[in-house]
Amino acid sequence: MVNVLMVAEKPSLAQSIAEILSNRNMSTRPAKTGGPCKVHEYKGQYKGKPATFKVTSVCGHVFSIDFESKFNNWDKTDPAELFSAGTVKDEANPKMHMRKHLKTESSSCDELVLWLDCDREGENICFEVMSCIPHIRGNSVKRAHFSAITDKDIKKAMNNLGSPNKLESLAVDARQELDLRIGCAFTRFQTKFFQGQYGDLDSNCISYGPCQTPTLGFCVERHDQITKFKPEKFWRMNLAVQTENSGNLYAEWQRGRIFDQGIANMLHSKVKNIKSAIVQSVTKKAKAKQRPVALNTVELLRVCSAKLGIGPAQAMVSAERLYTQGYISYPRTETTSYSPNFDFRPIISMLQHSGPHSAAAQELLTGSSPNPRKGEDKGDHPPITPQRNCSESEVGGEAYRVYNYVASHFLASLMKDYKYEQTEITVKVGNETFYLTANREKEKGFALAMTNVGVEESVLPDVQKGSSLNVSSCQLEEKYTGPPDYLTESDLITLMEKHGIGTDASIPVHINNIVQRNYVQLVSGRKLEPTELGVVLVHGYKKIDPDLVKPQMRASVEKQLDLIALGKTDFKTMVDYVLNIMLRKFHYFVDHINMMDSLMETKFTSLSSAGKPFSKCGKCRRFMKLIEAKPVRLYCPTCSDTYSLPSGLHIKLYQEKKCPLDDFELLLAASGGSSSTGFAICPYCYNNPPFPGMPDPAPCSSCLHPSCSQSLRRTGVTACSECDDGIIYLDPSSKPKWRLSCNNTNCKVVVKIFEGAHKVDVLDEACKTCETKILFCEFKNGKEPKALEGASTHKGCIFCDAIFSKLVSMLTSDIGGLVCIALVYLFVGYANFVVIFHLASPCFSLPAALTFCIIFAVFSIGLIASHLQCMLNDPGYVPVPDVKIDFSDTGSRKVRDDDWTVCQRCEMWRPPRAYHCKVCKRCVRKMDHHCPWVNNCVGEKNQRFFVLFLVYTLLLCAVAGIVIALSWRLIWEMEYSAHAPHAMGLLIEASLMGVFSIMILMDQVSSIISDETAVENMKRSRGKLAAKAANTQKPTPIALLRGIFGPGAYWTWLIPIPKRSTGYVHLI
Repeated sequence: MVNVLMVAEKPSLAQSIAEILSNRNMSTRPAKTGGPCKVHEYKGQYKGKPATFKVTSVCGHVFSIDFESKFNNWDKTDPAELFSAGTVKDEANPKMHMRKHLKTESSSCDELVLWLDCDREGENICFEVMSCIPHIRGNSVKRAHFSAITDKDIKKAMNNLGSPNKLESLAVDARQELDLRIGCAFTRFQTKFFQGQYGDLDSNCISYGPCQTPTLGFCVERHDQITKFKPEKFWRMNLAVQTENSGNLYAEWQRGRIFDQGIANMLHSKVKNIKSAIVQSVTKKAKAKQRPVALNTVELLRVCSAKLGIGPAQAMVSAERLYTQGYISYPRTETTSYSPNFDFRPIISMLQHSGPHSAAAQELLTGSSPNPRKGEDKGDHPPITPQRNCSESEVGGEAYRVYNYVASHFLASLMKDYKYEQTEITVKVGNETFYLTANREKEKGFALAMTNVGVEESVLPDVQKGSSLNVSSCQLEEKYTGPPDYLTESDLITLMEKHGIGTDASIPVHINNIVQRNYVQLVSGRKLEPTELGVVLVHGYKKIDPDLVKPQMRASVEKQLDLIALGKTDFKTMVDYVLNIMLRKFHYFVDHINMMDSLMETKFTSLSSAGKPFSKCGKCRRFMKLIEAKPVRLYCPTCSDTYSLPSGLHIKLYQEKKCPLDDFELLLAASGGSSSTGFAICPYCYNNPPFPGMPDPAPCSSCLHPSCSQSLRRTGVTACSECDDGIIYLDPSSKPKWRLSCNNTNCKVVVKIFEGAHKVDVLDEACKTCETKILFCEFKNGKEPKALEGASTHKGCIFCDAIFSKLVSMLTSDIGGLVCIALVYLFVGYANFVVIFHLASPCFSLPAALTFCIIFAVFSIGLIASHLQCMLNDPGYVPVPDVKIDFSDTGSRKVRDDDWTVCQRCEMWRPPRAYHCKVCKRCVRKMDHHCPWVNNCVGEKNQRFFVLFLVYTLLLCAVAGIVIALSWRLIWEMEYSAHAPHAMGLLIEASLMGVFSIMILMDQVSSIISDETAVENMKRSRGKLAAKAANTQKPTPIALLRGIFGPGAYWTWLIPIPKRSTGYVHLI
């Protein structure tokens, strides 16, 4: 038995390939290392032998090139060194563990088949995958070549396997190395230089790119043409002739425009009083519009931007998604010619059943045979064509518009040219000649598929040579010439293709880069208007070295890369040659940077004039200025030093505290809000980490100083369970609303502890059970927990201590969930406000008003209490063990005899009917769903409160409806008209929330009495589970309801209090 590993470029592509090759008879499991790439397994034949196939994928490039770590400090590395600095290839996304995934899945395999995209990038990824699987080499490695995700193409590729192309992979390696070295050298130098000079550049990074900068150059060149344009006055004559049937017709003057007013007035004076125009000739010409050539990537991007209003980057995303789902062929191609043996008929037959394209497809099937124009064969993939019918509901609106254009273009390229007849009548008024023209369609041709290409039809009078037409007016019009417009994305794509800037795949990336980096702005009509920064950069490059911004230099490099791919030049020779030229240009640029600086001075504010005094410098003891424009930083005018600060956060002084290492005043960076993840920073240490092993940049929560009250050694509590490399630490700035946060600034975990406590300290001792640092807490007088029995101090572990664990709540800053929570309380508050002040009080007697208000208040309290209990209670988390599973020991065994299963994400065994929540990142017993309205999972321990929340919401809506119905007539009378808008608002709110509550409540009751959660219902993986359920006596509905609501009388079910206390840390 042969074991074959097959690797695709994307998870969705791997699934499609496995489905096709297994004839939809495969099994799917998560990868043993976790992550997004699943493994699909099936049995078949390989090289004439029985084989077991495993189909998995990567997620794009496995590795990315970067400099050795010692060259990554901008302050300590001369940018010129980057032209010869050592480079390494590290995992592009370390958190995916892609290298480990490939190594683990290939360990039992003998053969490797690579299903990467068939372009240069795909070839490069082939060799990245091979480097992760060193034990499979030589003839055991095969490469599949395909252009579409269809049964025919995939099976054909499997039967005609080839070998990966090393030369094309080397061409990609060369481009990556050149772009890294050249781009980083120029970017680091000019960023440090200009950000140290100016305070309002409004850009985090002043980047240079071998493709990006010429792309920007095209936009600025058009901008210069617009700003230098001087309008000129001109005159033209407008003649209107009158006909019996057509009314007034307007004729075009033969002379067009006259730029001399005297001559224009003279010519006009000779004809303005003549009342008849004499027909000189009537001609008819047959004209045609050519059908398009086959569709390639650049044309698709151009049309998406110009006609569909979809940007190039988003258009490429939609096209790739359509490709991976099998709707269109490979969307990255330069070829515009169909191969001689291309079989058009199956695709045309398929499209005749597609509504928008059926007429054109039917015409091709019943009329003449397809006759495409001869395009250009670039030797890569075939043109982009549809592969199967598509509906908007399957792919979404934007992708459907892209698909529709691909299908329309394909049909249009096979049809006849569009033909029309143009009639031209030449008339004379005095000595001046004018033309009347009209068009009439003769043969629709490809306009049947592309409906927007036809001409506008009009009718001219039936006249003969020598006949006359009445002149209704002849006016001289004064106008001005106008400047050209800014380049559109479509125009820019055309220029980039013409000059060889980028590839069909990278063109959208370069356009997106210049927008993201604030060099151009995307304005109405998808036009690209350069910013001041973009204009100054291009003008500066042109003053110093025009080659840096001209497209010819990059086009020359692309030709050199082609030679590597063809084997006509050596990789190292070519790279060294280009780097040698660019190093000399870099030194010349550095020596003459003052030429660009003189342009910057005229547009931007110097650092000394920007910002406001903020905090004291630790070196000179004078005030530094806070520069709030991007990048946010502090500038010391005395020392001429700048210190970068975190972007997107509110920066303020931290109680005049100072760093013990350098005497700089500490700052506090916070996002604000109840779940704020603020942290303290020392401006100097943040930019210059003082101890080895600290991250760069380094907040105080990562500092290893032994005595500083803000350092990790004094505040660190335990490892963060939500991220790989974070430490939960005590935030001293959070007093009196004490909290623990993760020192990984990308992690949003916040643990609320001991609110209102007077003092909290982290002790040197650790918990013997979980090794978490012990906390010491001193409570304010009267604020002590009852469990302390009057004591004001306590110490213990926040997880294991019975008292502390009940005083802790752990939040993840899920913005959507927090917004939903705020909306719940806003809706309840508004409903009470309307019922009390706008309905009950003005419309009812005092007893009736009090009755309604009390009922409404009781139900509101029940709703809020239920919501809080559901939000704050543990939904049934499965405790995470200290020792994770070693997957190499479990083998393929993922289910124990007692029905416990493996959670790949938590790396542990979990009990039956426990499922992993991707939001909470924990396994939950009997998990039903994660509800944003309570910002928590609904599971075994809090489903009761969720049902009560729905019940009280429904009761509240019902009471609101009753109050509105009883007061409806009164609130519309004149004296109560001011209450009407609020009554309508409450009616809309009650209707929407009532319908929502009924639907969800019915779903929850059904889930309870069927003893099947929403997760289980969705999964429908009913192998062993279904058999056991069928052979086991099912509890009665009442028994199942009691399992949720507990024992006791039925009316006690409506009381939202816990059945028992819990010591869990609550994840909200």
